[in-house]
Amino acid sequence: MTKQPRPLTRLILALLLASPLYAFDLEIPKGKNSDDYVKEAGAHVKAISPEDTKKAIDKGTPLVLLDIRSFAEFSDHGWIEGRTVVPHGMVMFKIRDIVPNRDIPIIVYCKKGKRSIIVAYQLQQMGYKDIKYLKGGALGWKNKGYPVKTSGTSKIAEAPVVSKGEMPTGITAEDLVAEANKLVKAIPPAEANRVLTTNSNAVLLDIRTQQEIGSQGAIERAIVMEHGKVPFNIKKKVHDANTRLFVICKKGGRSALIAKQLQEMGYKDVHHIAGGILAWKEAGLIAK
Repeated sequence: MTKQPRPLTRLILALLLASPLYAFDLEIPKGKNSDDYVKEAGAHVKAISPEDTKKAIDKGTPLVLLDIRSFAEFSDHGWIEGRTVVPHGMVMFKIRDIVPNRDIPIIVYCKKGKRSIIVAYQLQQMGYKDIKYLKGGALGWKNKGYPVKTSGTSKIAEAPVVSKGEMPTGITAEDLVAEANKLVKAIPPAEANRVLTTNSNAVLLDIRTQQEIGSQGAIERAIVMEHGKVPFNIKKKVHDANTRLFVICKKGGRSALIAKQLQEMGYKDVHHIAGGILAWKEAGLIAK
């Protein structure tokens, strides 16, 4: 005689099977992961140690120390004096205004080093000639006992603009956005909102910085995940490759890039919001 599960066991099994994580039609995304992006970029760019970075700074070598972390990380871990602040997702859109000289040395750093490897490779593709990433990131710097600042204001392009030289002539952010828009569909805000309202499994992914959300308004039901952290964290939040995903930023450029990346990571139903949060608010939709 087959032994039947106890009532409590049956209840637990029923709940598990009813959960989206255990649904029979759940399909795990099978595309690229964060390690793939880091490995690909790491094959093309060089690291610089905290020791050599400190020597270059102390020597007064002209360079750009590019801090690409989110603003929330500054209060947690401090920062290296003299840095230039440009959050990861904005680097490609702002760097040519901030560093209009392809030959100036640029050292990119983040918390541990992985995001900076990816950004360093992007800068190399844009035509900058002397790009390195700080090995171990801000934590590696601190672990060596080197000084960090923990007070003061932080704003984009905090350091002085670099003197002009020969402009980089590689790919531009506009090139990449145009390429992304050939592969992912931009959805008008009203249509996206209708789907999100009627489909409980659809997800709105907000990739803006906390500062942008504070000034432009938040969307209550969105998952907030800043641009640079998406490849590292999205599979922890969205488990099914068939989830309908809508990505939103300020105007639509960054969201196109992330939507394309999500497709590469194995998500099959990805779109981005045309015009971003500005168009969302103009359409009369709620942003608190």
